[in-house]
Amino acid sequence: MGVVCSSLHPQSRYNNHNSEDEYIDEIEEETFRDLDEFLIKKYYLAFKQYDQTKKTQLYILDKKIGYRDAKSLAKLLSTNETLTWIVMNNNDIDAKSAKALAKVLSDIKNILHFDIRNNNIGDVGAKAFAEALSKNSTLTEIDMKNNDFGDEGAKALAKVIRKNETLTYINADNNNIGAEGGKALVEALRDNKALTRVFMANNIIGDEGGKALAEALRHNETLTDIDISGNDIGENGGVALAEALRFNNTLTHMNINCNGIGDEGGRALAETLRKNSTLTHLFTANNMIYNEGARALTEALRHNKTLQLIDISGNGIDDECTEALVEALTHNKSLSLVNISNNRIGDRGGKALAEALLKSDNLTHVSMVNNRISDEGEKALAQSLVHSKAKSFITRESQR
Repeated sequence: MGVVCSSLHPQSRYNNHNSEDEYIDEIEEETFRDLDEFLIKKYYLAFKQYDQTKKTQLYILDKKIGYRDAKSLAKLLSTNETLTWIVMNNNDIDAKSAKALAKVLSDIKNILHFDIRNNNIGDVGAKAFAEALSKNSTLTEIDMKNNDFGDEGAKALAKVIRKNETLTYINADNNNIGAEGGKALVEALRDNKALTRVFMANNIIGDEGGKALAEALRHNETLTDIDISGNDIGENGGVALAEALRFNNTLTHMNINCNGIGDEGGRALAETLRKNSTLTHLFTANNMIYNEGARALTEALRHNKTLQLIDISGNGIDDECTEALVEALTHNKSLSLVNISNNRIGDRGGKALAEALLKSDNLTHVSMVNNRISDEGEKALAQSLVHSKAKSFITRESQR
């Protein structure tokens, strides 16, 4: 007669509990005397770096932090009094492990920066971090980029952001935040009085999210840097944002690349640039802005006195429009970097830009990668730029 095993199958064991949480919480963490011992046994490279920074910074990178380790780590960190900087990138941290780690933000007293990018915390993990943030009074920066959370996680974060008084930077790039979550997040900016940098690139907030952000920017008085590239805000969102900038007096950096704002959005931006006196960096690449919108933008540069960088790459600009840009640059005294790569500029436009560089005292960098400049045209450009003050005039990818 064979031996009969009395152990329950894992799934059967799970079925004997009321919830997955109850089952997982039975997994006990290993016992360690202190954080040093844990790191030495589990993540030695992290311990070396931690020790070198006098135990103020902890980096655990490119490992797999499962629930058991997360629970042990959270317990050990909860009483730590020296750490100010925690980075846990690329560790395959799932929602359950994130719930355990989030408690650290509630307990640890001196934490300023928490980075959990490139994991898989989902909405459950994002909600846990939001709850922890509501109890934290020291954190200034949190990076949750690329973590597969959507509207529910974003809405939970938005509730905290409305009242938070210490957080100055949040990164929610590359998640699944749609219009509902996007609107909640950006509407929270109306009430927030601390955030200066908000990154939400490559989500799906759409034109409704874009318009909600525009309304928030009319009232926000602290934000200096916003990135909503790759969010499909379209013409309506682009126009709304442009109009909002006429009322905003703090924003210096705005990235709206890859949003399809079109010529209509380009014209609205141009009108704003004529009067705006705070924006210094504008990224509006790959936005389906063709000659009509681009001409309006270049004309606005004649009047703008603060913009230092403009990126209008990937927008179908041709030689004629480039010549208009050159004319505007002769009047502009603030721009130092122009990116017009991936357009339709030929030898004529390239030559005009080279001549502008020769005459300009402020323009130092021009990128024209992937245009239609011939080999002969490039030689002529190189020759004409020998005596230019420009630090770079890039026409090929290999020159980057």
